[in-house]
Amino acid sequence: MLKLSWLYKIFLFVLVQFFCAHNSFCQKDTLFFDKDWKVINSKAESSFFRTYSKSGNNYLIYDFYADGKIQMTTTSSSINPLNKNGLTVYYNSNGLKSSMGYHENNKPIKRWVWYCEKNNDSSVAVYNNDGTKNYSRICEGEKEGEVFTIVEKMPEFPGGAQEMMGFIQKNIIYPDRARTNKIGGKIFIKFIVNANGDISDVAVIKGSGLRDLDDEARRVIMRMPRWSPGTQNDKPVPVYFNIPINFSLAEPYFLFDVNNTNENYKKVCDLISSGNHNEAYSILNGSNDLKNIPEAVYLLGIIQFNKKEKKDACKSFEKSASTKNETFSGVYNNSQKYLEKYCN
Repeated sequence: MLKLSWLYKIFLFVLVQFFCAHNSFCQKDTLFFDKDWKVINSKAESSFFRTYSKSGNNYLIYDFYADGKIQMTTTSSSINPLNKNGLTVYYNSNGLKSSMGYHENNKPIKRWVWYCEKNNDSSVAVYNNDGTKNYSRICEGEKEGEVFTIVEKMPEFPGGAQEMMGFIQKNIIYPDRARTNKIGGKIFIKFIVNANGDISDVAVIKGSGLRDLDDEARRVIMRMPRWSPGTQNDKPVPVYFNIPINFSLAEPYFLFDVNNTNENYKKVCDLISSGNHNEAYSILNGSNDLKNIPEAVYLLGIIQFNKKEKKDACKSFEKSASTKNETFSGVYNNSQKYLEKYCN
């Protein structure tokens, strides 16, 4: 149905273009461009030209090569520069389609197709919200430098996911500062499994709030053995991979929300990281803006627990467990656990 819909829209574009070309009352205007798509006044010196006509709140846009062959069709809310919305189709200078898909505010969205040489095959991808592409099919021999997020066969650690978890648990070293100050956290690591299975481009995409933990997570990933590479059309290709690594302790431990921008909260996290729990305790008790932030109340509960103020700690855990932050659920989960274990 999708192919039929696109073919139908292309047919309408061509039909309108043909109709307008043979009817003087179809109101169209023309812009001429040089090879860099800069507007010029000379048709004879132009490399491209654009015809456009009003259609509701948008314009029907037709771009052509200088010889009159179609180069692109789209709809746009502006004429130059374009702000493409809806179906867009591009053509090679030989008259064959090169790609087609949808735009929204000039950004490609949803499903796009890039046609291979002679149009005998195609690459297909879906654009994510961040502009990256998930390929479901790729032309043979094309896009050699592309790093994929989804492929037909995903990369695999030797022995599978269980072996990978075992490798991490065996090789991870809990940093001394984090253990001494009772700090944990979850780190999300992004890396590339290259076409030969080697690991590269290891990066923290969401940290714990303590660099010692983040660096240790990166170190372990960089020590991984060679993986079985991902494949697309039976060809090994580089693939992005994400892994969460969690640092936790048996006793109540601190967690930091790196997305919390409250200045007092960030100061408290820095004090706890440096081992200055007493000053952090004073700020948490004295700052009204922190008393209704579950992440801050949780930190207060951990300090109270360490100070043997069990009754106050349980009240704090009860309060920090009353609201669940979907993007930072560790505080809620740990608070519930400590309530069951220490406060019954």
